[in-house]
Amino acid sequence: WRQPTLAHVAASLLVVRQQRCEQIKMAFRFCSRLLLVLLITTPTRAFDFDDEEEDSPSGGQPNYFSADDAGLSVMLQHALGDQSPQPRGKLTFKPSKGAEETGGKVAIRVAQARLEGPAVEAIKTLAKQGGLYTVQLPSVLSDPESAPVFASMSACALLASRFEEHLLLTMDSKDHVASLSYSLPVVPARCPTEGLPRLALDEVLFNTTATQHFPEEGPKPLGKIHDAAFLPPAAAAAAAKAARATNPDGKDAGEAPPAENQSFLRKYWMYILPVVILMSMGGGDQPAAGGGEGGGAGPGGGGGARPAARAARR
Repeated sequence: WRQPTLAHVAASLLVVRQQRCEQIKMAFRFCSRLLLVLLITTPTRAFDFDDEEEDSPSGGQPNYFSADDAGLSVMLQHALGDQSPQPRGKLTFKPSKGAEETGGKVAIRVAQARLEGPAVEAIKTLAKQGGLYTVQLPSVLSDPESAPVFASMSACALLASRFEEHLLLTMDSKDHVASLSYSLPVVPARCPTEGLPRLALDEVLFNTTATQHFPEEGPKPLGKIHDAAFLPPAAAAAAAKAARATNPDGKDAGEAPPAENQSFLRKYWMYILPVVILMSMGGGDQPAAGGGEGGGAGPGGGGGARPAARAARR
């Protein structure tokens, strides 16, 4: 038996180290292949706005709504200056019961719109003229024929903001839009006719974000509120004057007169009257005690005088 030398020990350690490195490499390859298989087999959903864009209808009313299981889709319209509104892109509203009941903000899915060719030249001309760019949508999301709500901003501010915009829809109820707010990140104090950002391409993409805001309901009043409380001061004074003219006492014609405070006798007369009648129907006057005693004293007096007469005869 020979004692192992230092070279043999180093060679053995090197072999063991190489084996461990091979094992680590094999494990790393296995994990990477497994991760690749999982990424391929796992279903993924991409969120692409451009896939949702639709061409505007050639004639008639624009198709405001489309059947969508994810929510209600509404067509946003825009107008350059005094031109008639044209369809621009879709807004998709998803139901949110929590925000509708307790108040809050909900993001709206927006199909990004684009301007092409003549529209780009038109908005350049509008910006030089200091014109307005307007967006609008139906006030009732479920009714495309409802009155529109719209908001406007200067075209030069839209160019200065590089077509980055934000829409805020304040909701009055589930599908009723109370107001539409249109904001841009850059709003110059004056709209310059020169020095505006140059559009190198013939196509412009809007960078749009939208939010749906449900205000929180305040506490409801307790009791009944008079109808005049909802009128302006002048109308409320006229209503009060007319009510006093119809009712001279100055009381509200619809209110019943207050109950009068009744006296004790007026409240309980039906109990007091029988007692008074019973007391008035008593047994009559009792005989006087002095008369009886006088009648009995007469005979007694006569009897007392007889002994005196007998004494005189003697």
